[in-house]
Amino acid sequence: MSTSISKFFLRREDGAPSRWDQYRTLLNRKRGPRKAQVWHVRHVERFSQSSPERRLGTLSKDEIDDYLRRLSSDPSYKDWQIRQSVDALHILLVDLGGCRASMAVDWDYFYFVTNNSLKFNPDHRGRGSRG
Repeated sequence: MSTSISKFFLRREDGAPSRWDQYRTLLNRKRGPRKAQVWHVRHVERFSQSSPERRLGTLSKDEIDDYLRRLSSDPSYKDWQIRQSVDALHILLVDLGGCRASMAVDWDYFYFVTNNSLKFNPDHRGRGSRG
């Protein structure tokens, strides 16, 4: 089931759990403090702003890779912020099952690529999972 990224955080009128509710439930189960969860949501919102009016299910691996590549090479982000953002997007796109193309993304590579620990390779096209 895909959902419009720009409408991702809207609640359903019929009372059924929205994607937002499902994401928050996953965060509560998987990730610790509420303060960190707030930042996970902010990372997802930033990602949604990068592809307005797109549906999660229609995003390609290349679009996800490009976003993660830009994020990983942005000197204004600290290493932990990159890892937190990758984690937030992994929960949204893989764990929540919003995007089939996300299964081909090399999440481990982007999770561990940081400005100080690994040399970022802008041409990397590998595959992996963070399961």
